[in-house]
Amino acid sequence: MSEMQLVGAGLAAIGTGAAAIGVVMVALLALQGATLQAAPVRQRHPGSALHALLQAPVLMCFGYFVMIGVGFIAIQTFGIATMVSLYGVNVAMASAALTAFLLGGATGIFFGGFLAVRATRHDLVAVSGMAASATLMLVLASAALPAAALPLLLGAAGFAGGLTNPSRDLIVRASTPAGATGRVYGFVYSGLDVGSMVTPVIFGWLLDRGQPAAVFYTVVAVLAVSILTVLQLPGRSAADAAPAR
Repeated sequence: MSEMQLVGAGLAAIGTGAAAIGVVMVALLALQGATLQAAPVRQRHPGSALHALLQAPVLMCFGYFVMIGVGFIAIQTFGIATMVSLYGVNVAMASAALTAFLLGGATGIFFGGFLAVRATRHDLVAVSGMAASATLMLVLASAALPAAALPLLLGAAGFAGGLTNPSRDLIVRASTPAGATGRVYGFVYSGLDVGSMVTPVIFGWLLDRGQPAAVFYTVVAVLAVSILTVLQLPGRSAADAAPAR
């Protein structure tokens, strides 16, 4: 079997696995959907729809989502080409490293849920995870380790980033004004789309200029900015997040 056939088979397996997970999630929602229902909250200030979105904590959350959208979409979209160029590995090896990154992220989200329940400061969880992910990306950019370490490094980086997701969502929840949950969540999560939109322009330009290391260095810079946005928010505990709607 040729290298491209191996890559194609691997991508097909990933796609099938993702579809299977989707089917399981739909089944769980169908069986347990009633437990996710929440009583609607009467809006306290009917004329303040825009005001709720322009509050500093909400804008910081939006900025955070833009940054992580740029950083992680860059790895998912340009990671393979960057590793092939920077480390001289074949496509199969680079694909395996990217798969490790995605699996690490999913695993991190799973364990991050347990961590979020026990954490007293969700902002510190988010900062620590993003700092660890940025540090690992810095090691990748430096090409100081052999190519064989790529799956391990990217898997660890994905895990560190995924670990922050549940705490990140609780920070958003605690930063949401009463009665504005739908608007705020829609606005904040659109930051991922904004980040995804600008990513191809920035990172495609870097690769066209023959600067693969700059791709990882830029991801490090973006993750550092995401840390700064979280630090602008007050510390959020589980008790703080619970009353928000």
